[in-house]
Amino acid sequence: MKPLQPDPHVLQPADVAARWQCDVEAIYALIKRGVLPAFSTSPPGSKRPNWRILVASVEAYESGRPVTEEKAPRARRPRRDAGVKRFFR
Repeated sequence: MKPLQPDPHVLQPADVAARWQCDVEAIYALIKRGVLPAFSTSPPGSKRPNWRILVASVEAYESGRPVTEEKAPRARRPRRDAGVKRFFR
């Protein structure tokens, strides 16, 4: 059997970090914020995603085109008992 060849259209976060000369954690932060689209190759229910990023998404991000709309942070719901003192927990 021939060993599997990596897909030239897909990059790992470490490859993108090397390309941009930054830390891998910065790439994970962009993925988590939804700025840089990525997909996970991990099995469903896995606790650790194995991210892959399309080269087209990286090139679109580099050219300054919006890859996806950045999600606004969700507003926190006010606590129900905001005005009530709690003596026991």
